[in-house]
Order: sequence, then structure tokens, then C-alpha cells
Amino acid sequence: MKLPNTSQRETFDCGIACKQSVDKYFGNPNQQTINSKYFKIAMKNNGLTSRDMLTMYKEGGYKGKIFSGNFSKEKALKWMINEMKANHAVQISAQISNSSQYHASLIKGVKYLADFSKFRISLMNPSTSIINANNFNSYNSMFSIWK
Repeated sequence: MKLPNTSQRETFDCGIACKQSVDKYFGNPNQQTINSKYFKIAMKNNGLTSRDMLTMYKEGGYKGKIFSGNFSKEKALKWMINEMKANHAVQISAQISNSSQYHASLIKGVKYLADFSKFRISLMNPSTSIINANNFNSYNSMFSIWK
């Protein structure tokens, strides 16, 4: 997916930066009021929960679907690939390396062998935080968004 790179402004607004990228991708202007509302919530609460992020997207006119089940490699990869084939943006929340905090990023693409023995996930990461998108044990949540 050709999701535009969007940088977060502060420490805890990675979810808002992801939404701004999705807004640009789907050509959804006039989202500043919603984005500002959730920026304030993120600053007050040291980030947004996955539920907050889905609510933010829905207030912006998007539909969403939550990945359910365990984050096994094959199951998670198949789900994200199918969602992206349907032109749905996929957002993950994964643990930051060497930290107890989680960070939101968007999946830009997945290259893989048919048996999923080898794969590479590319991200729109709104910060310099390092997350390993190939380590499904670090995932906290994953959902898709579409217009």
C-alpha cells in the first residue's frame, strides 16, 4: 500500500500519526477536529488504547475490523495480507524493543513465500521507535481500516 509517511509530533501520538496517513491515503480531508480531539486524549493518557483508536477512525467515517485469535505467524500474516488485498489499511500495536510500551504503526506491505517460511513486513512507522513487526509475540493488537 502506498501509505504516506507521517511523523508523530509528540511521544504518545503515534496512533494519530497513523490516522493522518490513512486520511491522506483514502483522500479523507477535514479530519482536523477529530484528530485534535484524540491528540488531546493521547497526551492526557500517555497514548491511546486500541479501542480509542478504532473509535477515532469510526468518528472519521471509517469502518474497521479487529484481528482475533492468537498472533501465530501464519494466521496473522494471512489475515493482514487478505485485508490489504481488499484495500484495507492494517494498523498494529507492537511492543517497542527494550521497553514495556507499545507503539502504533501501519503495514505498508508484506513479501512472503507461499509457505510463509520467509517473509518481510514493511511499515509506516511514525517515529524512530524500533519495533520488530516480524516478531508476532510483540503484537498487542491489530486491526484493519477502510472507507
